[in-house]
Amino acid sequence: MSSPPVIAEFHHGAYTIQQSAARPLPQTFHPRTVRYSNLLTWCLWFSYTLFQLNFARLLQNETPDFMWRMWTCLLAEICLSFQELVLALNLIFIQFAVPDTPSRPCYRLTGGSAPTVDVFVTCCGEPLDVVADTVAAAEAQDYLPHQLRIFILDDGRSEQLRDAVGLWSKRSAKKHGPQIHYLSRKPNPGVRSYFKAGNLRFGIEETRRLGGSEFLASLDADMIPEPDWLRRMIPHLILEDSLAMACPPQ
Repeated sequence: MSSPPVIAEFHHGAYTIQQSAARPLPQTFHPRTVRYSNLLTWCLWFSYTLFQLNFARLLQNETPDFMWRMWTCLLAEICLSFQELVLALNLIFIQFAVPDTPSRPCYRLTGGSAPTVDVFVTCCGEPLDVVADTVAAAEAQDYLPHQLRIFILDDGRSEQLRDAVGLWSKRSAKKHGPQIHYLSRKPNPGVRSYFKAGNLRFGIEETRRLGGSEFLASLDADMIPEPDWLRRMIPHLILEDSLAMACPPQ
């Protein structure tokens, strides 16, 4: 999908920001098809469940010795489908509801001024080539290199990854790219690690000790962001002081 046309460009403090029209949601292209296909899917599921219940009721008098097994399987199937049912109902209600808030416009940070950003890449035992692709995508961001730092937060304590990060860091320095660092926390017996959340907290504490940046961004080990990911997300945080976190669709 092509980028929407720029409708305005303005300054906010030291930063220059372009504004373009909001991107339409996918269901807006064929709203009736999306709405009624979801409604039809839910109706078919409901009809199928009613058929099963009625079929089990009719067989109950014919084969009473086996009916407890059939009712058990039927109940288990209904319980397993309940989550999907709730999700389908939420989708249907949202699609038939009248939107009460306008779509958020698209922004893009331009010019030679940008806030400092630390990008965290959290990993724990993923293959090296997967992490390498994510780090390469973060390194290739259309962002001022001296305002960008990349931290690989390794909960797997991989020596191979640590050595690779050293090579990536030297390669980036030769190209005058962003700094790339390897961080790994030591396990404390008897202390909860909190898994990924604990890894992110460790990264925040360590980067603050090294001199924290104005903004933090986080990527999973297998995420490949668009080259203008940071330039499109940062303006939302700059323009709204009450906004603490912005999350793009994956």
